[in-house]
Amino acid sequence: MDVCRRGVELLTKDPDYTHWEEDLYQLLCYLADNADLYANFYANITLEEVQAIFCTPMRQILNGYIQAVIKGRRLTVDEATQQFVAEFFVGGFVSVLVRWLRAGLPEKPEAIRQQLHDTMDQIIVQVLEKANKAADLSDV
Repeated sequence: MDVCRRGVELLTKDPDYTHWEEDLYQLLCYLADNADLYANFYANITLEEVQAIFCTPMRQILNGYIQAVIKGRRLTVDEATQQFVAEFFVGGFVSVLVRWLRAGLPEKPEAIRQQLHDTMDQIIVQVLEKANKAADLSDV
Protein backbone atom coordinates (compact mmCIF):
# COMPACT_ATOMS: atom_id res chain seq x y z
CA MET A 1 0.00 0.00 0.00
CA ASP A 2 3.04 2.27 -0.31
CA VAL A 3 1.61 3.59 -3.57
CA CYS A 4 -1.48 4.71 -1.70
CA ARG A 5 0.41 6.43 1.08
CA ARG A 6 2.75 8.16 -1.36
CA GLY A 7 -0.19 9.18 -3.56
CA VAL A 8 -2.04 10.78 -0.68
CA GLU A 9 1.17 12.53 0.43
CA LEU A 10 1.53 14.03 -3.03
CA LEU A 11 -2.05 15.28 -3.02
CA THR A 12 -1.93 16.70 0.49
CA LYS A 13 1.55 18.18 0.64
CA ASP A 14 0.14 21.59 -0.22
CA PRO A 15 -3.55 21.91 0.68
CA ASP A 16 -3.73 25.32 -1.02
CA TYR A 17 -5.91 24.96 -4.13
CA THR A 18 -3.51 27.10 -6.20
CA HIS A 19 -1.21 24.11 -6.62
CA TRP A 20 -3.84 21.48 -7.27
CA GLU A 21 -2.71 20.94 -10.85
CA GLU A 22 0.90 20.40 -9.89
CA ASP A 23 -0.05 18.09 -7.01
CA LEU A 24 -2.24 15.95 -9.28
CA TYR A 25 0.44 15.96 -11.94
CA GLN A 26 3.03 14.76 -9.42
CA LEU A 27 0.68 11.94 -8.42
CA LEU A 28 0.15 10.90 -12.04
CA CYS A 29 3.90 11.02 -12.73
CA TYR A 30 4.61 8.95 -9.62
CA LEU A 31 2.11 6.32 -10.70
CA ALA A 32 3.47 6.27 -14.26
CA ASP A 33 7.11 6.13 -13.09
CA ASN A 34 6.32 3.17 -10.85
CA ALA A 35 4.00 1.30 -13.21
CA ASP A 36 6.12 -1.87 -13.30
CA LEU A 37 6.51 -1.97 -9.55
CA TYR A 38 2.78 -1.64 -8.91
CA ALA A 39 1.33 -3.45 -11.94
CA ASN A 40 -0.25 -6.17 -9.81
CA PHE A 41 -1.67 -3.57 -7.43
CA TYR A 42 -3.21 -1.63 -10.32
CA ALA A 43 -4.73 -4.75 -11.84
CA ASN A 44 -6.45 -5.74 -8.60
CA ILE A 45 -7.59 -2.44 -7.14
CA THR A 46 -11.31 -1.78 -7.02
CA LEU A 47 -13.13 1.48 -7.50
CA GLU A 48 -14.16 1.38 -3.84
CA GLU A 49 -10.54 1.01 -2.72
CA VAL A 50 -9.41 3.95 -4.84
CA GLN A 51 -12.31 6.00 -3.49
CA ALA A 52 -11.32 5.18 0.08
CA ILE A 53 -7.77 6.32 -0.61
CA PHE A 54 -8.21 9.40 -2.77
CA CYS A 55 -11.68 10.85 -2.09
CA THR A 56 -10.79 12.91 0.97
CA PRO A 57 -7.73 14.66 -0.51
CA MET A 58 -9.51 15.20 -3.83
CA ARG A 59 -12.55 16.61 -2.04
CA GLN A 60 -10.26 19.06 -0.23
CA ILE A 61 -8.67 20.13 -3.52
CA LEU A 62 -12.04 20.56 -5.20
CA ASN A 63 -13.56 22.42 -2.26
CA GLY A 64 -10.58 24.81 -2.29
CA TYR A 65 -10.91 25.29 -6.03
CA ILE A 66 -14.65 25.90 -5.78
CA GLN A 67 -14.16 28.44 -2.99
CA ALA A 68 -11.49 30.24 -5.03
CA VAL A 69 -13.77 30.44 -8.08
CA ILE A 70 -16.67 31.73 -5.97
CA LYS A 71 -14.50 34.32 -4.27
CA GLY A 72 -12.61 35.35 -7.41
CA ARG A 73 -15.77 35.80 -9.45
CA ARG A 74 -17.83 37.14 -6.53
CA LEU A 75 -20.50 34.48 -6.89
CA THR A 76 -23.19 33.39 -4.48
CA VAL A 77 -23.60 29.64 -4.60
CA ASP A 78 -25.46 27.66 -1.96
CA GLU A 79 -23.63 25.02 0.06
CA ALA A 80 -25.65 22.13 -1.37
CA THR A 81 -24.64 23.04 -4.92
CA GLN A 82 -21.00 23.39 -3.91
CA GLN A 83 -21.03 19.97 -2.27
CA PHE A 84 -22.75 18.35 -5.24
CA VAL A 85 -20.18 19.76 -7.67
CA ALA A 86 -17.30 18.60 -5.46
CA GLU A 87 -18.74 15.09 -5.04
CA PHE A 88 -19.49 14.77 -8.74
CA PHE A 89 -15.95 15.65 -9.76
CA VAL A 90 -14.34 13.56 -7.02
CA GLY A 91 -16.21 10.57 -8.45
CA GLY A 92 -15.11 11.51 -11.94
CA PHE A 93 -11.48 11.80 -10.95
CA VAL A 94 -11.49 8.45 -9.18
CA SER A 95 -13.15 6.79 -12.17
CA VAL A 96 -10.59 8.28 -14.58
CA LEU A 97 -7.74 7.21 -12.31
CA VAL A 98 -8.99 3.62 -12.05
CA ARG A 99 -9.52 3.35 -15.82
CA TRP A 100 -6.04 4.75 -16.47
CA LEU A 101 -4.39 2.37 -14.00
CA ARG A 102 -6.24 -0.71 -15.24
CA ALA A 103 -5.48 0.11 -18.87
CA GLY A 104 -1.77 0.17 -18.10
CA LEU A 105 -1.42 3.99 -18.01
CA PRO A 106 -1.67 4.49 -21.80
CA GLU A 107 -1.97 8.29 -21.69
CA LYS A 108 0.92 10.40 -20.54
CA PRO A 109 0.44 12.24 -17.24
CA GLU A 110 0.63 15.54 -19.14
CA ALA A 111 -2.42 14.62 -21.23
CA ILE A 112 -4.51 13.70 -18.20
CA ARG A 113 -3.34 16.84 -16.41
CA GLN A 114 -4.54 18.95 -19.34
CA GLN A 115 -7.88 17.16 -19.49
CA LEU A 116 -8.41 17.70 -15.76
CA HIS A 117 -7.44 21.34 -16.08
CA ASP A 118 -9.80 21.94 -19.00
CA THR A 119 -12.65 20.14 -17.28
CA MET A 120 -12.28 22.02 -14.03
CA ASP A 121 -11.59 25.34 -15.69
CA GLN A 122 -14.52 25.12 -18.06
CA ILE A 123 -17.21 22.95 -16.55
CA ILE A 124 -16.92 23.73 -12.84
CA VAL A 125 -16.70 27.47 -13.44
CA GLN A 126 -19.70 27.33 -15.76
CA VAL A 127 -21.78 25.34 -13.26
CA LEU A 128 -20.95 27.76 -10.44
CA GLU A 129 -21.76 30.77 -12.60
CA LYS A 130 -25.08 29.23 -13.61
CA ALA A 131 -25.88 28.47 -9.95
CA ASN A 132 -25.07 32.11 -9.16
CA LYS A 133 -27.48 33.32 -11.84
CA ALA A 134 -30.16 31.00 -10.46
CA ALA A 135 -29.62 32.51 -7.00
CA ASP A 136 -29.85 36.01 -8.48
CA LEU A 137 -33.12 35.16 -10.25
CA SER A 138 -34.67 33.68 -7.12
CA ASP A 139 -33.93 36.92 -5.25
CA VAL A 140 -36.04 38.94 -7.73
